[in-house]
Amino acid sequence: MGMNQEPPRPIAPPQLLGVGPTYLLIQLNANSIIGDGPIILKEVEYRMTSGTWTETHAVNAPTYKLWHLDPDTEYEIRVLLTRPGEGGTGQPGPPLITRTKCAADLPAGAKSRNGPGDAFVRHDNETASFSP
Repeated sequence: MGMNQEPPRPIAPPQLLGVGPTYLLIQLNANSIIGDGPIILKEVEYRMTSGTWTETHAVNAPTYKLWHLDPDTEYEIRVLLTRPGEGGTGQPGPPLITRTKCAADLPAGAKSRNGPGDAFVRHDNETASFSP
């Protein structure tokens, strides 16, 4: 084919494996491609559906966890593949559009690491240290 090789791009969107209020766990789903390999770099890019493409992360595993997301927000996630040589990065694959969970779905006390029990114990210790 010579120089007319087409850079690789995924045929299918990433697959959603898990979802929480602040994270999304995806499978890159990048085994079926259009274009030519070998693939030397896989990247995940994502954005809020209302925003611009924010971040791109190189990924070495079949799955990837996006952290620090906003609860109850719609995100669009797509995968970029690169093969060796100039212009080796293909067009992004089809997007996965998914929504994080509401923060209200968090179990009580999950937001802070110290539950009410811890605070109570610590308070007791403080008062104890001031006892004569």
